[in-house]
Amino acid sequence: MIAGNPGGLCMPAYALDRFDTPIDASSIPPADWDMFKQRPTGDFRMLCCRAPAVLKNSQLNTQFFSHLNDECATAPETAWHIQGKTMVLEGLSQLGLTPRSEEPGRSGTQKWCADTWVQFEGRNIAIELQRSYQSLTEFRRRQARYLAGGVECYWLTRPEVFATLAKSCAQYRIRTEFGGKFPPAGYLWPLLAELPVWALESGDEPRIYGAKKTTASVPELLKAVLARRCRWEDGVWLITS
Repeated sequence: MIAGNPGGLCMPAYALDRFDTPIDASSIPPADWDMFKQRPTGDFRMLCCRAPAVLKNSQLNTQFFSHLNDECATAPETAWHIQGKTMVLEGLSQLGLTPRSEEPGRSGTQKWCADTWVQFEGRNIAIELQRSYQSLTEFRRRQARYLAGGVECYWLTRPEVFATLAKSCAQYRIRTEFGGKFPPAGYLWPLLAELPVWALESGDEPRIYGAKKTTASVPELLKAVLARRCRWEDGVWLITS
């Protein structure tokens, strides 16, 4: 994971190598770490902004990556996004997979770039982390683009974005499924079958949650995705056992 403050910006433990493979600083033997320090600038890049990374040791000799110029080009929006992306990449790596960050792809003439991407048993899987507001129309457009490219896409959003998206989904369903009239109490849960999405609370004790009090850790969600245990039921995306 990321050492340091709750935002995870102090001592990033992960960076990308020349092949866009996530590298865990703690997994590198000290002798190799010292040797890697001598590599040309640019052999390692930061997860948050893909800027050149340098290898450092803390006062307690903890190995970590740092921005070359001690400044992140995307600093105003990185804390939640970096921690979320790192947890996903770390979780997939611990499951024996080789995830990639910022993976480019194409669906016909449309290009896309997945925050995190992995192949598993012939499946292409993307997990997108949406920090800022995005309209339901844009969520659906991007989801359809992934689907057209043969990619399963799952979404994690900030809690505030999830709440706004849920309201938009409810309004969309009332308009398209119920003729503009509010359905009977307890009937409608405000999500869409085509859009697997959960909120991600970051910080010291991160967790994901959805409608109907669905809660899980990021590793639990990743295992459910790989095992096809994410199920749409009565307006809710459930993580089943």
